[in-house]
Amino acid sequence: MNATDLQRLVGHLRNHGLRVVALEAELRLHATHPQHGFLTEEIVAEGGRYVTSLFYGIGERGREEDCADRIAPARRFESHHSGGVVTGLKEKRRQRSGERAYRTWLGHTQSCPTCRVGVSCPTAVHLGRVWREVRSG
Repeated sequence: MNATDLQRLVGHLRNHGLRVVALEAELRLHATHPQHGFLTEEIVAEGGRYVTSLFYGIGERGREEDCADRIAPARRFESHHSGGVVTGLKEKRRQRSGERAYRTWLGHTQSCPTCRVGVSCPTAVHLGRVWREVRSG
């Protein structure tokens, strides 16, 4: 993994509207929501994979666009009307639920004294599981 791979991920995250600071020498970056500065995520490149500060794997080298889709807190919902294909309401609701679950989990980890010192508390574990379940559908 090199700085070029990291820059590709930075570009995809910025396309999602995130503010991104890359520390290329360390193969590390910080992605922050533009309107909510407390919603931030540190992403590190480890052995061909991208991992968050809580060791949640978001993808592998060469799949930077998919990684950005997983980490972006608010994906835009787009309807596709060409050929009669319309993205359904269920998908829109699932995306909103996933975003809400992610923000709840992230908000907890930012405010919980136990989580802030690097120890995962039972509430954070539960909220993380809920977020993963909602995302997987």
